[in-house]
Amino acid sequence: WPNYDGDAWVDSQAYASADWGALVQFWTDYNTHLLRVIAQIPEEKIGTICRIGDDPPLTLGELIDSYVDHLEHHLKQVLG
Repeated sequence: WPNYDGDAWVDSQAYASADWGALVQFWTDYNTHLLRVIAQIPEEKIGTICRIGDDPPLTLGELIDSYVDHLEHHLKQVLG
């Protein structure tokens, strides 16, 4: 994922003052939706090249895997 200022992102979204249960529910719902969308991707499209910013191109499959890794990183932060 392109570099981003995570602290600024958290501050601008006011996560510290948000209801924790609502955030968890939103995160769960959003990622459940993404999982449903990903499940609909035809196998022959998984190799489609994606370009994000100035980062090197990667396949759609690699992008999906990278997103899962990114989520696992955040889960570890939350769960300690």
